[in-house]
Amino acid sequence: MKRNLIPTLLGLALAASPLLTFAQAVPPADSPAAAVAKTSEQAFVQKASAAGLAEVADAKKALATTHRDDVKRTAQQLLSDHTAANAKLKSLADRKNMTVATTPASAPPASGTDFDSKYISSQIKAHEDAIALFREQSKTGTDSDLRAFATETLPTLEKHLSMLQAMK
Repeated sequence: MKRNLIPTLLGLALAASPLLTFAQAVPPADSPAAAVAKTSEQAFVQKASAAGLAEVADAKKALATTHRDDVKRTAQQLLSDHTAANAKLKSLADRKNMTVATTPASAPPASGTDFDSKYISSQIKAHEDAIALFREQSKTGTDSDLRAFATETLPTLEKHLSMLQAMK
């Protein structure tokens, strides 16, 4: 019986080793490492939602101010896409007991004769920053849902950046 027991125990130990490794890699929910990860995820939610609110506010301002058809088309696309992304992020944050920003990251550009060029320039910078934020989250985020949200949103942000750069 001892001869059969040793290989069986050894087999069980080897089979469980990947599970033990995985369990050691995921910090317990109440550990300091988990608290840091949660803080990092909350910071992403705050930054992404504040940026999203700014995109919506800027697009609305552009629609009300510009006389250029290309700026109107782009602003309408940004308004639509960022409104949808903001709603998705809010829903995700609510499920995870996280809070989203309630104020935009920045104020829309002032009206004036050079509004269009200021709007386009500010949107290029905002989208470059957002792409960096979302790319980082998609690579290093610890919450799989937030990481997936960032990964799914990246192509839209990159498309927006291309549209804006083409108008410069």
